[in-house]
Amino acid sequence: MRKRKRATVLAGTLLATLAIAVPAAMAAAGPGQVVKVSANTWIASKGNQGKVRASNANCVENREVLIKANGYGTIDRTFTDADGAWKVNKARLYSKFSVPAKLYAVAPQVYQGTAGPIYNCLKSVSRTVAIPASAAEPGQTVRVSSNLWMANVAYQGRVRAGDANCVSEREVLIKANGYGVVMTTTADADGFWKVDEAKLYTSVEIPATFYAVAPATYEGTAGPIYQCEKAVSRKVTIP
Repeated sequence: MRKRKRATVLAGTLLATLAIAVPAAMAAAGPGQVVKVSANTWIASKGNQGKVRASNANCVENREVLIKANGYGTIDRTFTDADGAWKVNKARLYSKFSVPAKLYAVAPQVYQGTAGPIYNCLKSVSRTVAIPASAAEPGQTVRVSSNLWMANVAYQGRVRAGDANCVSEREVLIKANGYGVVMTTTADADGFWKVDEAKLYTSVEIPATFYAVAPATYEGTAGPIYQCEKAVSRKVTIP
């Protein structure tokens, strides 16, 4: 009984040893064998730098990185250093898109051949970072949404926007259904606009339906360039 028990224990030990040895042998890839290596790409909050990490150094150093912006596609590219770190010029990068914007980085799939195995470095995509309008660089375009209000009398109203550069002296077109543009004016420093009541009412046949349009415009400054987006008011009917 003792000999049989000892034989059973030895057999179990041998099987356990083989169970460990077989995966280890499979993991040791030979020359020319393809080894898949997953990676992780990190991007900093400003979007112009980050790092590629992987379990094998062949998938880290000199790895191409594409910087992309939603709605623009690839706007810049670079390569990682020996530690996987990457960086592009912030001013150059920001000149290629308008803010607010969302950026992310992609390390495309690539095969790295060696004297031994061939490493299949799998594609990796970073998180998406939001670049606010407040982060605009000099010369960069900042998109500013606008809102245009028309009073019940149709001859006055107000332009509102997220930045003062898109309010003061903003052109306003007063239109009437079936007539097109019937009068034009500009908003004051606070966005208020007004046209002559008599001239407006005699420019069309009453009853008529009016509305106002603030066309899109660009306002250049010593810093960013403001892209004031088009705004259309509600429609007002004068009986």
